[in-house]
Amino acid sequence: MEESSIQKLPKAIFHDILSRQPIQTLLECKLVSRSWLASINDPAFHNLHFSAAAESESTLFLLAFSDWPKPMLQLAELGAMEEDTAKTVKITTQLDGSMLPDFDLVGSCNGILCLYSTVSDDPLYIYNPFSSSAHCKELPKLTVHDTDTIGRVVFGFGFHWRTKQYKVVKVVYYKQSEYDFSGGNPEAFVLTLGADNDDDEWRRLGRIPYVLAGPASEATVNGRLHWKSWNPEAEGVVSFDLEAEEFQAVPGPKDCSSFDHLVNLRGHLSAVQLSSDGSVGVWVMRRYCVKESWSKEFAMPSHVPRSYSMRGGAPPTRRKKNGIKGRSFKVLWEFKDGKVLFLYRSNCLVVYDQVSGGFEDVCIRGLPQEFQAFVHMGTLISMDPVSNTQHRA
Repeated sequence: MEESSIQKLPKAIFHDILSRQPIQTLLECKLVSRSWLASINDPAFHNLHFSAAAESESTLFLLAFSDWPKPMLQLAELGAMEEDTAKTVKITTQLDGSMLPDFDLVGSCNGILCLYSTVSDDPLYIYNPFSSSAHCKELPKLTVHDTDTIGRVVFGFGFHWRTKQYKVVKVVYYKQSEYDFSGGNPEAFVLTLGADNDDDEWRRLGRIPYVLAGPASEATVNGRLHWKSWNPEAEGVVSFDLEAEEFQAVPGPKDCSSFDHLVNLRGHLSAVQLSSDGSVGVWVMRRYCVKESWSKEFAMPSHVPRSYSMRGGAPPTRRKKNGIKGRSFKVLWEFKDGKVLFLYRSNCLVVYDQVSGGFEDVCIRGLPQEFQAFVHMGTLISMDPVSNTQHRA
């Protein structure tokens, strides 16, 4: 096939132009020719595209996960919600029950999903729905003695920009009695997937004194994973430093006695507080780990989406093995213009405008009756091997 004009450009310029294209366009460009396919599959190009994607909201997707009636992941363009909700395109991933009969989501980081199977001893997998390989990569199994005594497991998944390493954290809580499902006496383990790592095995970090809300960490800020904690002395928040591999308490909002969940808003650790009247307050820590820097940034009045009553009854109640991630209200993302996207009762998506104080329902056809929602960055990062990636968080 004759070379196109754009391919006659120097390779660096050609890659720079391609790197600024939406990920769906890049997937279509793979079909142009073998040379285009080779360029887009080049790991060096993946890093270039990631750098461009990290600076733009156009590569962000809403990730919807449902485990009823069977596990399913779906993606929708987040940017399209800002422009015209009617044009939002739903993308069904290649991952469904035929690949993993039962799974749950640990988290999303740099376009990579970390999943765990809810059968046996919680085996873990990593997966990129936009990569050229459609399969999940199974991570090494963690062998824990006395598996019958495990009450629950709490996970974390993240990437540290300095070490260039992905890490998975697994905190095991053991039953203290026959009918104890929450467990105690927690033991922490970590698995490293990153540059200059030859071990690729789980390492025991020892016992930790914290009771972490599960089943997974909620916000990654400053190279640290964060969980809501039930320890009074932890002031509501516990972090795990992905570089130093240490747990520590983080001071919570000084004027907020309790909060519902944590979220990363514009790079800051944030806490969402629900009031009895249905209103929501959002607290932001402007200087990391400085208690006095917490401030109440904005509040949302009570709002019931119009679409909520049209979705019908909820699926049957199901006990989750490692705790319930779904909740009545979840803040997902703050756009550059200050609008806030949130999930209402695991059922409806809504955008709140801080300037006008108005709400706008987000309609995405085909979403399940009940789902969890996360923000996911679309990247081409390859799963084989993760240890060769050199990008930043």
